[in-house]
Order: sequence, then C-alpha cells, then structure tokens
Amino acid sequence: MKYLRLLFILILSFFAVIPTSGGVAFASNAVYSDPLEDLQKDESFDKNDYPINQTDYSIELIQIAESSTGELLAYVYQPSAGAKNILTKKIRISYLNSDTYNDYDLMLLSKNGVFYKYKVDGYVTDYDSATERVYNVVQIMRSASADLGDKVLDENNNTISYVPYPVNWSFTARYKDGEIYYSKTRLKSLVIDDKYCGQLLFSDATSNITAPLFGYEAGMLHFIAFNADIKIDELYEADVEYTLTLRKRDYCVHAFGVEDPANYDEDISSERISKTLSADVEEEYKAGLFSHKYKWSQIMTMSDFRNNFVTNSEAFFSSSLTEEAESNLDGKSWVLCIGMTEIRHTNTSIENGLGYHEVYERSYINDETILRLQGKTNGVLFNLGVVDNYQTGDGLPDNNEEYGINEEWWKNLWEEAQEWLRILLIVLGCILLVIVLILFGPLIFKIIKFVFKIIFAPFRWLFGRSSARKYNGKRR
Repeated sequence: MKYLRLLFILILSFFAVIPTSGGVAFASNAVYSDPLEDLQKDESFDKNDYPINQTDYSIELIQIAESSTGELLAYVYQPSAGAKNILTKKIRISYLNSDTYNDYDLMLLSKNGVFYKYKVDGYVTDYDSATERVYNVVQIMRSASADLGDKVLDENNNTISYVPYPVNWSFTARYKDGEIYYSKTRLKSLVIDDKYCGQLLFSDATSNITAPLFGYEAGMLHFIAFNADIKIDELYEADVEYTLTLRKRDYCVHAFGVEDPANYDEDISSERISKTLSADVEEEYKAGLFSHKYKWSQIMTMSDFRNNFVTNSEAFFSSSLTEEAESNLDGKSWVLCIGMTEIRHTNTSIENGLGYHEVYERSYINDETILRLQGKTNGVLFNLGVVDNYQTGDGLPDNNEEYGINEEWWKNLWEEAQEWLRILLIVLGCILLVIVLILFGPLIFKIIKFVFKIIFAPFRWLFGRSSARKYNGKRR
C-alpha cells in the first residue's frame, strides 16, 4: 500500500503542470516540472518561435503563472541557452493590483534549452481569497558583465550592476471551472535613457581646524539626475530603491608604531531601502554651528538644482558644481534627491601621545534605481512603472565648498555699492538743486533779469532811438 501511494504521488507530479494563456489554464504543484512541458500546454505556444543563439545574451519574459502553494513563477526565454552561465536575476512587478512597483529576486527552478523557469522570491500570491489577480510586469534583469559586451563602467564613472530588459505586459489570472486561466495585455511604462548617480558633500566650517586634532563630521546628499523617453513637464512623485551600506574603519596604533591586531576596515551592515519622494517635501542639512544651511526639495528641475541649490555665494562661504559634474549633468532635466548619509571621523591620542586611535565611518548608497514616476506630460497626468538599471556613483563629491573670505562676493558687493552710491549722489544733487531754487530763486531770477538787461541794452538803445525819430518825423 505504501508503494502504491508513492506511485500515485509521482504520477500526479508528472501530469500536474502549468498551462498558459489564450484560454488555456495553468496549474502547478510543489514538484517543479519542466518549463517547456508547462509552456506547451498552451496550444498557441510554438517553441520554434524561440531559437537558440548562443551569442544573444538577452532575456525575455514569456509568462507569469501561479503555483498551488501560492508561489509566483516566471518563464523566461534565454537565447544563449546556458552559454556564459547567464541567469535572470530580478523582476520588477506591481504588488496586489496596485501602482506600487517592487524588485524581486528570481530563483532558478528548472530549465530546458532556452526555456527557464524561476520562482519570484518573496512574492506570495493572494491565491485563495481573490478570484482575479493582476500582475503588472515592467522589466526583468540580469547581471551586467563586460564579457557580455555590457557597459559596466559608463562615461560618467558610474558602475552598472544590473541590465534591464523591458517586459511591459499585464498578466491576469482568473478562476474558471475550477482552473486558473491567464491572459495578458500591453502595459505602459517609462524608460530611463540618460542617468547619472552623484553626491554632494556638506562639510563643517571648522573641519580644517578640528580634523587633525579631533576629527570631523560631514553629510553626503545622494541624487539621481536623469532623462526619460518622454518629455516630463512636471514631476510630482518618484519611487526609488537603493542599497545602504555602512562601512567602518577602526585603526589603532600603539606606542613605537605597533599596530593593534584588532584593526579592521569592513562593511558593518547593508540593507535594501525603498522610498517615495515628493516634489512638495523639503529637507535641510547643516553640518555645524557656523556651517552653511542647505535646503532642497526631494524632486527638482535641473535648473533649480544647479542655480538655486548647489550654487551659493555668501560673504564667508561659496559652493558650486565641479567642472566634471557640470559635464555629467549636462542635458539632463530632473533630479531626485534620494537620501542623506553621514561621514564621521574621530582621531584621539592615546598612551600619553605615543599612539593614536582613529575611527572612520561612512554610509554608501549603491545600486540606485527608479521604480515609478508620477507627473504630467503635454497636459496629461501619468503614473507609470519605470524601466531602469541598477547604477552606483563613484562616491566622489560633485561640488566644491569654500569657507573663508569670499573675494568674489565682496567684489560684487563693492561694485553694487558703487552703483547705488552713484544713484544716491544723483538723487542728493537733485534734492539740493530744488532746495537752492526754493531759497534763492527770486534773487537768482533778479540777477538773471539784470544780466539780460545789460546784454540787450545796446540793442534797445539803438532800436529805441530809431523809433523815436520816426515818431517825431510823423508829428511834424
């Protein structure tokens, strides 16, 4: 009886496979079947549409399906058929029929030639309570590799770790006659086609003095500058995701230069962060008491980012983008300020000054990606998932800060003061002239009248005598 039960289970495992859309039902069990057998349950499926090409390193999603245990499965066409050991690593999908997109890792279950079956790790379907479930899939990803011809280090010195392949299909699973049926429709998305991951360093005004003696603290603002495949007129919200890693260096040197064997320089923690940014949310940071206070919006136009945020000119402070950063940002339209991290460095003397203890802590942001964007284009609102890679900045500041006497600011102030002084002198001169005219007007008028009499006296004498002669002649 025991062996008959085992044989019965094996038979069920063999025939319980996953069919797909076009009106054909998918079903599955915990024993993962061959992906080609699953796909062929769909009468419209033709394996000849998926040829082998071992120099083609692309990936293509064929179908999303559910297992009876609530797992979500992804069937992927990989033309290289195992060459270069290529695997699909991630999928970008909305959760629970919402507009919120998340990236999930994919775990390989089985493969047959160019057909691969993966499990969407960490995604639990609402298999029991919902009669219809919608899965909006924006993209799938594989690891970037220079051996595959990928651009791993771009022209802006950014590192690319995952390459996206657009999917843009909305898969719907429905119950009918005790079976699950699948259909799919086209899905709109945005494509990020020009992207730069950078960072701005906000330092303490007194760090140059305190750093050699005690250490210093500073802040680092991480941002993504980008363009999309459509012109975005207004941008309201953005969902982003990145990896936050804390690295610590603890270095101790005892008397006579003896290094402590417990010294280390390593990553302490690492976590994946998802965040929603808003154009209405403003943030600020000030490194120290006498430091400049920065204020910014989480979402900014490139013009505001450059001119009204990074660029500052004050009496004892100035900041600007580096020449390299100006080049890297050239042509990009929008900036997402995704988060602040801190840099801490302490330096203390030990053992009566014969040794020292140095601790350096810094958080890094890596693998930055944009999941969703909400805004307006050509007067039309949009709220779409995004096709985007995983990209990391070089960690170097894209800005320059200078504390001290700002000669350019004082020069501009003096030039502006001179202009105002000229205007003031003109105004004062006019006022003085009016006062003089009021006080000495009558006297001046008499003097002018007297002068004119003297000037015209000869003419009056000449013309006056001539007239008199004519008059006397007529009377005779």
